[in-house]
Amino acid sequence: MAILILALAIITSFMQFRISEEEVYERFEKSGIPIEMSEYRVEGRKIRYYQTGKEIQGENPIIVFVHGAPGSSQDYLGFLEDEELRKDFCLISVDRPGYGYSNFGHSMNSIEGQGMILGKLLEKIDPNRKMVLVGHSFGGPVVAAMAAQLPEKVDQIVLLAPALDPKHEKYIGLARFCKIPPIWWLTPIAWKVAADEKTSHVKELEKMDPNWEGIKCQVIHMHGTEDSLVPYQNVGISKERMINAQVEVVSLEGADHFLPWSHFQEIKNVLISLL
Repeated sequence: MAILILALAIITSFMQFRISEEEVYERFEKSGIPIEMSEYRVEGRKIRYYQTGKEIQGENPIIVFVHGAPGSSQDYLGFLEDEELRKDFCLISVDRPGYGYSNFGHSMNSIEGQGMILGKLLEKIDPNRKMVLVGHSFGGPVVAAMAAQLPEKVDQIVLLAPALDPKHEKYIGLARFCKIPPIWWLTPIAWKVAADEKTSHVKELEKMDPNWEGIKCQVIHMHGTEDSLVPYQNVGISKERMINAQVEVVSLEGADHFLPWSHFQEIKNVLISLL
């Protein structure tokens, strides 16, 4: 029994999709890369993010990475470690509300609300800096909301397999199943937050309908043609609804959903091209 409990504890810890500040610093110290953890507060919520690369007070463009569900800032640590990106950009990876160490476990289902809270990070940064937002999966509509709310601050957004279209939402039934006791009691916290977001995602995307026209920056939408979680048809929202943006769709033949890991080089090349 003790071994079973220990095994469950280890599995649960792994499935929280976060690593400690000490682990992050140790990882970057071994590589000789300086990194800084910072926090800010908005409406009673604490938001944590990591920063590396060029100084935030400098003149180089800033890239803000926003993860999916479940996930955390650790999803983009590989990008923060990349020498070429650090040479040309200030790189920031943030924990969305409820994930990582941003009030872990306290869900915020509103896409517009998350856009507002993460938008406060952009307002902390020099408004004269070029700003690029990168969002994967659920992070896609969040960075889209940020761009719509703060068009004067956002120059480009890169959408990585973004879940934009309420007509093509999948696995809502599975999320509702996870919320049934006693399954809910055994579900890792990060998955609980993801289930909360998933069960309300269609309604939240429908609320975004008036906002797509508010995006006025360059949009690069990268999507795998064989995405099993967020169907390729989601590119339709970018092409048809973001009528005031300069939209480019990059179709990745045969690719599935996990682009930050499976197509790191392609994403890196796109980011460098933005210079």
